[in-house]
Amino acid sequence: MSAAIEVAWIELDVATAELRSLDALLTDEERGRIARRATVELRRRATVSLASRRLVAAQVLGTTPESVELTVAPDGRRGATAPGAPSLALSVSTCGATGVVAVARGLAVGVDVEDFGEVPATDAFVGRVTTPGERHAIQRLADSDRQRTLLALWTRKEAYLKATGEGIGARLTSLEVPLDVTLRATPWHPVGGVTWLLWDLDVPRPGLAAALAAGPFPHHPLAAAVEVRVRDGAAWAQ
Repeated sequence: MSAAIEVAWIELDVATAELRSLDALLTDEERGRIARRATVELRRRATVSLASRRLVAAQVLGTTPESVELTVAPDGRRGATAPGAPSLALSVSTCGATGVVAVARGLAVGVDVEDFGEVPATDAFVGRVTTPGERHAIQRLADSDRQRTLLALWTRKEAYLKATGEGIGARLTSLEVPLDVTLRATPWHPVGGVTWLLWDLDVPRPGLAAALAAGPFPHHPLAAAVEVRVRDGAAWAQ
């Protein structure tokens, strides 16, 4: 068995001409939801984010963006499908003007990107998002390493909880993630001995951190065959 996860980094602030082209890929219902965003900037970025999901999914499914349906399951997990094509798992995260989309076939997938300045290394925040073991490890770090480690922990947890559909309000103080400096297709067993994989993604802008989670794999050897392919979002529009 082999599997691939496609990851696209998206620039959310685009020229007006490109924005119009992307808006044409949205449904009326999607435009209605976007119109309720508070500011012009948020509405523009939401348009680019939604259209980019459709572009990425269309490339993977081998169809046109207009034929792609973006779905949300009752548990909150996102997906994409098209007539005559198998469904894809889809995850998206945005941080300011930067967005990231991940899609996979036959796997649950979650992705998260965060800004260093938005994850405070305060005792109160650490207590809300860590297990006792993680908290002890973070408290032993030098101040210069604490925020970087906390941000890695936060993005890894959020990626996994998005992949499972649990959401970031669930199990933050009981779910324990690896705190290695860098993860690349790292096997991890959050529950019941079932293998998941975690990656730290290279980010397009300084000051950001991102993580990707995929699984579950009933047998560890299957996880070794997973490939992550990362492209700039502009490549998906070709």
